[in-house]
Amino acid sequence: MTPEYLDDWLDKINTQVKPPYIVTDLIANTSEVNAIAGRSGIGKTNLCLQLAFSLSTGKPFLDFDVPKPAVSII
Repeated sequence: MTPEYLDDWLDKINTQVKPPYIVTDLIANTSEVNAIAGRSGIGKTNLCLQLAFSLSTGKPFLDFDVPKPAVSII
């Protein structure tokens, strides 16, 4: 049996509206800034290039779903 305040908290968490995601359950489409940091030579550039490829093609990024891009080529 959970305490009453915990039940209230869980109700609030479960009823919150989830933001739309750029990468499902990984990167939310909000006005926040995301940073990729790490030591030199660890692969940050390759990670960002793979993310850009996934976002532009709609292919999965690290097994996370990416929505189809809303870009049309004229």
